[in-house]
Amino acid sequence: MTNMLHAMPIRRETWFFTHLLAGLLFCLVPNALGAAVAAATLGQYAYGAGLWLGVMVLEFLFFFGVAVFSMLCAGNRLGALALYGIINFFAVIVSWLVDVFYMPLLYGVSLPMDQLFFFSPVIQFSESFFVLTEYDNMNDITTLLQIPAQPWIYAGVTALLGVVALGLALLVYRKRALENAGDFISLKPFSPVFLGIYTLCVGAALFMVFSSIDGIGRYFVLLLGLAMGFFTGKMLL
Repeated sequence: MTNMLHAMPIRRETWFFTHLLAGLLFCLVPNALGAAVAAATLGQYAYGAGLWLGVMVLEFLFFFGVAVFSMLCAGNRLGALALYGIINFFAVIVSWLVDVFYMPLLYGVSLPMDQLFFFSPVIQFSESFFVLTEYDNMNDITTLLQIPAQPWIYAGVTALLGVVALGLALLVYRKRALENAGDFISLKPFSPVFLGIYTLCVGAALFMVFSSIDGIGRYFVLLLGLAMGFFTGKMLL
């Protein structure tokens, strides 16, 4: 199918931008219509529909850009899903690995790993309040108190990163060899990165499952987990 599609007299940029436009329209058009209907029915709270639409568009641009980049760096859906998860939860993965490997080896050392979660948009968006309101039970009125700047700036920066990811995705697509279709990772420089993260995650997971084992047996389990992660990662690649 890959060879058939690319044998047609259509440039890769045309394939990319038509699919990109379709993906954007599938999100923006229905949500814009929904926001318009909501604004027409909310009365004095019509601004809420506009604010919601703005947040939705900014967040969507980041996740959509990362998804497109992941798809073009991978040769199949499983690889794309793995890359998408690693990019979105990289800060969480690093924090977990430090907690499992690094801090237990240094007695009395505790690192504030929660600060790393700032680099995980999934967590930041789920904990952010883009609008602060106050509800008056007596008069049944909701009052807008403040629109804090920090969450909006964060969403704007991540949206810009999503646009950058779309640009990188186009560069990858222009250079990507057709014979890489079907590979777990089609962008070969990413292979060692994936292998390293995957190996550590498998080792850490096995280490935690058998954390009740005392003494040198724990480190034997750790070495076994790292070996399993390395060889299964090589098989995936």
